[in-house]
Amino acid sequence: MRAARDGRQRRILGRLSAVLAAGAFTLPVMITLVVGSASAAGAATQAGCAPGSGPHLAGKRITAAEIARYQGTTGLRCADLAGADLHGLNLIQIDLTKANLRRADLRHAELGQATLNGAQLEDADLRSADLIQATMTGADLAGADLRSAKLGQALLHGADLSGADLRSANLDQATLTDADLASADLAKASLSEVQANGANFRDANLTDADLTAAVLTGAHFNGAKLQGASFTGATNPPASASGGALGTSNAGPLVSISKRTWQLYLLGATALLLVSMVTRSLRRYWWIQRTGGRFMTGRGRGYPGTMGGLPGSGGGFAGPGGSFGGPWGGGGIPGSPGGFTPATPGAGFGPMPGPAPGMPGGFIGGMPGSAGRSGRAGRLALSMLGALVAAVGFWLLGTAVLHAVLIPAGAAAYRLCSATCASRLAGGSITSLIVAVLLMAFGWVLRVVGRARL
Repeated sequence: MRAARDGRQRRILGRLSAVLAAGAFTLPVMITLVVGSASAAGAATQAGCAPGSGPHLAGKRITAAEIARYQGTTGLRCADLAGADLHGLNLIQIDLTKANLRRADLRHAELGQATLNGAQLEDADLRSADLIQATMTGADLAGADLRSAKLGQALLHGADLSGADLRSANLDQATLTDADLASADLAKASLSEVQANGANFRDANLTDADLTAAVLTGAHFNGAKLQGASFTGATNPPASASGGALGTSNAGPLVSISKRTWQLYLLGATALLLVSMVTRSLRRYWWIQRTGGRFMTGRGRGYPGTMGGLPGSGGGFAGPGGSFGGPWGGGGIPGSPGGFTPATPGAGFGPMPGPAPGMPGGFIGGMPGSAGRSGRAGRLALSMLGALVAAVGFWLLGTAVLHAVLIPAGAAAYRLCSATCASRLAGGSITSLIVAVLLMAFGWVLRVVGRARL
């Protein structure tokens, strides 16, 4: 008994140690995620204004003195500058996040290191503007005039440059990942060492453009004009300079499916997995409640005397007189007609010791002494939490994989990756993959502990 108790204690300590080790391993990751989410939420709150809801300066001629008041501040975030005249102004490092600059005159403006995330610059005049190292993530530059503009090392991730005029523009070392340049005019533009993973150059004019050492993994050139364009040292350039061909490594089939649709598919799979795990936990809890957690496995925990004979009853097949009678020594009922006559000494089968009275834990054993209802409820809650954590990890894993497999090819279309899947997965989704795997592992540990009979 003592050895069994010591073994049980060792198992408990081992399980607790495993839980603590898993928690120590994943806790820093969870804290990092929470802090990162909080920071992102804070940033989103600061820039959460609607475009054009800031200072109303639409159609006005903005002077250098007026701009000086906003230098180093966030006062022009979401400003309404539609049609405003800002040509030639010094706007270096100005914050124009989500500003409305539709049809604004920004010719020769100095916007080096300016912040234009989410800004609306449709049909804006940016000829010869200096946008070196400007941050323009998600900016809308559709139809903008950017002839001879300087966009070296500018961040244009996810920007809309469809139909923009970029003739002779300089975009050396700019970031154009997932940017939309459909039907843009890039004749004689310089795009050397540009990062254009997943960019859309459909029907774009790249005549005599320089794309030396450009990274074009997953980029699309269907219908693009590539006469005279240079792709020397480029990664995954178009198959030919005749136009209309995809890069040699991304000839995957086109999938007409919106981002929202495949996200719904992934959400459905995640919900199905969560429901499955929760159902299994509830079934196990219900079974334990009904059976006590064991069936025909007493191991010394049963109710004394259950199905094992009552103490003092049935002392054997032979009574003290040696007959086939009961424990009182009678071989029958004396004097009854046709009954057995009282046994004589030595007759019958002789003295036969009966089975041991009242074997505790025989046949069906319960679980007296183990965790009660509160303990079972706690284990159920732990198992449920593990299911939720594992489902979140599965969602993150699926999102990372789909992001790598599906390459944007328009508003509601994607192209399946081919040989570029591995590079896309390692390039932009490795952090999500690590976090997803850690969450799934931690959820599995919680479910294992929730099923354990501590």
